[in-house]
Amino acid sequence: MAGFKISTNKRETRRLAWWLLSAFFFFYLLCSGGHISTPDGTIMFRVTRSLAKEGRLDIRQLEMWRGFGGMETIDPATGEKHFYSKYGIGASLAAVPFYWIGEALLPLSGQNERDVFDQNQWRKKYKTDTDTPRTVKLRNLFYDPRRENFDEAFLSFVTSWSNALLIAGTIVGLFMIATCLGYSVNAALALALLAGLASPLWHYSKTFFSEPLACLALVWSVYFTVVGARVNAPRRAWIWAGMLLGVVVLTKIALIVLVLPVGILILTYAIHKPRWEACIRIAFFGIAFAAVVGMIGVYNSIRFGTLMETGYGTEVNAWQTPFAEGLSGLLFSSGRGLLVYCPLLILSAIAFPRFAKRQPALGYSWRSGCVYSLSSTRAGTCGKADGAGDRGFSCLLCQSFSCRSLSFWSHLLATTLVASPYSY
Repeated sequence: MAGFKISTNKRETRRLAWWLLSAFFFFYLLCSGGHISTPDGTIMFRVTRSLAKEGRLDIRQLEMWRGFGGMETIDPATGEKHFYSKYGIGASLAAVPFYWIGEALLPLSGQNERDVFDQNQWRKKYKTDTDTPRTVKLRNLFYDPRRENFDEAFLSFVTSWSNALLIAGTIVGLFMIATCLGYSVNAALALALLAGLASPLWHYSKTFFSEPLACLALVWSVYFTVVGARVNAPRRAWIWAGMLLGVVVLTKIALIVLVLPVGILILTYAIHKPRWEACIRIAFFGIAFAAVVGMIGVYNSIRFGTLMETGYGTEVNAWQTPFAEGLSGLLFSSGRGLLVYCPLLILSAIAFPRFAKRQPALGYSWRSGCVYSLSSTRAGTCGKADGAGDRGFSCLLCQSFSCRSLSFWSHLLATTLVASPYSY
């Protein structure tokens, strides 16, 4: 990249951002797997379908795992039982447009294509004449993908495209943060390519988890926070920052731990503005955040009749894995180890001191997230995973830095990889 020069005016930067969005979105679509392969994703898809078709929140339970992923309640007026997802509504709501796209495309599929999602058909094709299966492993799904249920299989596939777009938007957000901070377009493009092709973001584009939306919202919240810190920046920038941070929590309630580092970033920028103006902007940020987060209470009331019940029940108190065991699993396990699946974090750690010197506000924000997560941890919840306890580190640290959530990790990537040899 040494001799590679790109125009850095605002119009060219935005044009590059649109090209990045399109390129990564279609690239991730080509890499999509064709199914929603997890029970979590299947539950959230059913919420999307219920919202898109009937405007309802209750769903049908998983036939293969009844009771998973939610709670059953009884309507006091009618006595009917309703099953509600325990997951945040954000990802399901964001996927509704793609469900409608799937409904529009569904009539275009022919009869010869109705077996394409049927795994039993593929299993038959991967057997030898002696009926001995070859070394091909196909996951069992939590919905029926056979010809008779083609509509649901097709709609779940198209609905899952939403995460490809969300991850592509996250990469664009990282690119825009880098250029907004004053780094060269070369550095911003290097960051975008590394994030999109050499990190777990690629994997999450193929899933139907809630993390991609939380990741997108957090990255763009940081972007609007940085934009709002400029001299004469419009107040609406921090309103957008507050709303997007609220979307993070609306998507996954455990990610409320990210409010502290982003809040510190806002305060660090605010102290450089006139006192009255700083108070107004912080108030706008807080009101916007509270307005979005307030939707969680409404969502809880509709589902469970109370503001505080999220559907997770006693799971929130089940943190029992020892700290050291969980930390080693988080970093080195074969299933979700950060340093195994994202060695770029090592590069980020090396680059961070240089970045923090150039961007002290973001440096304080990242450090506060680390210190708060480490000091506030309780031993982890989900026990051992892959023999290493990687999901049992702690609620706060896992939700902030694990590959499973990605959100704050993407902030780390955005704020450190830009301090590369191509930064100037």
